Amino acid sequence: MWYDQLPYLGLSRTGERRLLADLTMMAMPSNTQSTVPFGLARADALSAAGRPLESLTEITRVYEAGVKAFEGK
Repeated sequence: MWYDQLPYLGLSRTGERRLLADLTMMAMPSNTQSTVPFGLARADALSAAGRPLESLTEITRVYEAGVKAFEGK
């Protein structure tokens, strides 16, 4: 039952990428000065406006920025 309740099981690949970007941003140290997390809000707005490709591009930018920040440590 625990497995069936995992939040990402029913997500599309875009949804999974969005979740990973969000988790990456949540794990960033609080003292990090960055506007990157605001990209997720922009991605959500683009998605709601029916612009999925632009939304995915923004999600990927946020995710890659988070990965880069962790690789630099």
